[in-house]
Amino acid sequence: RRSALTIREMRLEGSGTFRLRGAPSTIAAGSEFEVTISFAPPSVADFRGTLIIDSDASNSARKALPVTGAGISATSCQVCDMPPPAACVTADDRITYAQTGTCVM
Repeated sequence: RRSALTIREMRLEGSGTFRLRGAPSTIAAGSEFEVTISFAPPSVADFRGTLIIDSDASNSARKALPVTGAGISATSCQVCDMPPPAACVTADDRITYAQTGTCVM
């Protein structure tokens, strides 16, 4: 007979650049869950952390899962040619060209 899994604690250890949201307290037998881990690097570097899950599982009460991310330069695309290179523009960017020809992002 399978029973629900109780999550005692779910946390991130490491660099502090990762944030955890959506940690459940119980998971029904045979089901799954999702958590969101966001990443906000303060610099250009590689970052590592660990997602720790403590539960009442009889076969493995503690799980440690590696979390990694790479901070990249926010100014790697400084070209303001008309139009800007496609690799430098995402759907979230808003680009305005002033009459003087300067680029404001």
